[in-house]
Amino acid sequence: TQTQTQAGGRSEAGYKVLRQTYMLLSMTVIFSAVTAGISMAVAPPPMTGIV
Repeated sequence: TQTQTQAGGRSEAGYKVLRQTYMLLSMTVIFSAVTAGISMAVAPPPMTGIV
C-alpha cells in the first residue's frame, strides 16, 4: 500500500506541475493577445517600439 501511495503522490504532483505549466502558458498567450489588441487599437507608426 505504501508503494501505491507514493506512486499516486508522484502522479498527483506531476499533474500539479503540468497544470501550472499550462496556466503560465495561457497567461503568456493572453498577455500577448491583449498587447496585440492595444497595439491595433492605438495604431502606432512602424518602428515605434524599437525607438
